[in-house]
Amino acid sequence: MIYLVDDDEAVRNALALLLATYGKEVATFPMPRIFSPMSGATNRGS
Repeated sequence: MIYLVDDDEAVRNALALLLATYGKEVATFPMPRIFSPMSGATNRGS
């Protein structure tokens, strides 16, 4: 699982798509305070 945090939605989407083409599972988040892998975050493809 790759956790991707970026405030620019276009960048998040582009990077998530690129990583997915390599078979990687990606969870995207618009800001660090929403990102929390310790809590079992599941906000994928935001």
